[in-house]
Amino acid sequence: ASLMVQQSFAAMSDPASSRVLDPSCGAGIFLVLTFRRLIRERWLRDGERPKTAIIQEILYQQIRGFDISESALRLAALALYITAIELNGSPRPPPALKFPRDLRA
Repeated sequence: ASLMVQQSFAAMSDPASSRVLDPSCGAGIFLVLTFRRLIRERWLRDGERPKTAIIQEILYQQIRGFDISESALRLAALALYITAIELNGSPRPPPALKFPRDLRA
């Protein structure tokens, strides 16, 4: 998954604005790695660590995953939520980190 993410982003002209689709996401490892990379690319482009609103924008607008297993989708969503909290830059999740809607919407 890591190699696929590296190769995919290497071919993009504007990696910070790219959108990613994983048609069989399983537990979400590709999505999590891609999410981390999108945060990194946005940080490099903007010159500052992405704040909560940008992290959520990336999460809801630039990443999509599908799977036939409801359990896998729940696990992928959990992994993405945890990653968003981790990448927020705060040692403790602030109240502003509440997610506006379910990722499965």
